[in-house]
Amino acid sequence: MSKPQLDLQGLKDLFKKGLRYAKKQFSSTLISGHDDLINYQLQLADKATTLQQLVAVSRIVNPVFANAFWDPKPVCDGCELQNTGIQFGVGTTGWYFLTAVVQGWCYNLSIFRLELAPPQVVVTTDRNQAVRWQIFGGYGKVGGKWYTMQDESIYMNYTQPSYSTFSLVGAGTTKSLSFSSTQPMVFNLSMSFTDTNGAKHSFQSTMTPNVGPQSNAPNSCLGCVPGMGSMYYSYTSMNTTFQIGQQAFTGGIGWIDHQNAKVGQLENLYERALLYSVKPKKSRGWLWFAIQDKESGIQYMFTYFYPPQKFYIQAVKQNTVLEEKDIQIINVYKEGKSYFKPTDTVMDASQTKVRVLDTILANGVNLPSKYAITLPGGKNVILVNASAPNVYPVAHAPYECPALLLDETGSRVIGAGLIEANFYLDNETYAKRMIVSAGGNYNNQGELQMVMNGLVPPQTGLQKFLTYMIVLIPLWILIAVLVFTLYKKDQRHVRLIIALLVLFISYGIAKKI
Repeated sequence: MSKPQLDLQGLKDLFKKGLRYAKKQFSSTLISGHDDLINYQLQLADKATTLQQLVAVSRIVNPVFANAFWDPKPVCDGCELQNTGIQFGVGTTGWYFLTAVVQGWCYNLSIFRLELAPPQVVVTTDRNQAVRWQIFGGYGKVGGKWYTMQDESIYMNYTQPSYSTFSLVGAGTTKSLSFSSTQPMVFNLSMSFTDTNGAKHSFQSTMTPNVGPQSNAPNSCLGCVPGMGSMYYSYTSMNTTFQIGQQAFTGGIGWIDHQNAKVGQLENLYERALLYSVKPKKSRGWLWFAIQDKESGIQYMFTYFYPPQKFYIQAVKQNTVLEEKDIQIINVYKEGKSYFKPTDTVMDASQTKVRVLDTILANGVNLPSKYAITLPGGKNVILVNASAPNVYPVAHAPYECPALLLDETGSRVIGAGLIEANFYLDNETYAKRMIVSAGGNYNNQGELQMVMNGLVPPQTGLQKFLTYMIVLIPLWILIAVLVFTLYKKDQRHVRLIIALLVLFISYGIAKKI
């Protein structure tokens, strides 16, 4: 296995080179604060004394820096296997997410690729050297204690021996991981780690698919437009084994997500102006829950985004009903095929209803731990945490817990799933946590404001005026075309043809800028 060639100073130099490149190439005329934020990150990078601090600096939300990375590319539905591996340079991050319940045990892991510099400035031929990995999660007994990993960024060596196979191997001080797909759709996992209380653990797991990978958006690209989006597909039903020590367990059910995400600025100037003209000023995180119904052989994915202008605590409490109109994404995987907002009589999405039955205190916030759900088609089930809450020890503190699926009485296990809450912290709290982990001082109002500006980019009065002028360009053009066409009666048909040509050309220009 290759070894890391870049020490901390080498990684700092590479990261700073990437920041300067982004500052030069991708500044925006419609927002302020991006130059100050990049300068602040450059200062923090210089001060970083550990790899963890440097990685935390790179994770400060900065859409201008993200712009320097390649966009996720749509793939044809059914071609997901071609993208099983890692796509270096696509967005600042990509990940594999794994969760499973196997007899009396459960686990979930997130394996994050963190790019410290955009591909344009990485001159080494081995992309592994410019990337560090964060592995979060843990495991536990169903109904019992959960063991959470410590936060540590590590070097890992990635190879792709053949089509749709790969190997990812690496180790740090508190964890080591071997994650591989030695044949298409079969995943092998060997994990050792020290938990947050200092105890050492290790386990192994193998996942083989009951169904192939399924796209979670048309062409497996969720919200993909130039400048942002995520390639996103899932293995929704994996036959899973789990081994801890000399004990081996079989017959479990697992789930794997694979994503490559870019959260930058929209490249199209008009679309960017539209976004800045209506962008909400508060956090808009989400609740995510997956369901694997073994009785029906159907899997479900629900994502509930908090309503605009509302924060999690205002939007979700115990006994809150999340009606179908508030659920932004419903994916249903039936007989190995994915459906988007199904409307047929067998599976009518309009019947979907979700109610938060119970919450649990995690990271100082009461987060959902139990749902009563009416599934598309009318079946009633209960989804409940399988273990104690699991919160990743990073700034935005994702909460992810393997879950059991129960019948509507709550007395019989009929499947599994996962309960998640993400970006549930308000902007100020999130910004302060990012600053602390990066070695800054959030009591300094200047530092706090710069990081807040990355979350919600500010605009000067002139930039706001320019934004609305751009948004109203179609109206100005339409008025001018009408006046030109109707002003005089003679040769009106000629002027109409010219006007249509102007509209067509204007549309083409708008798509390009």
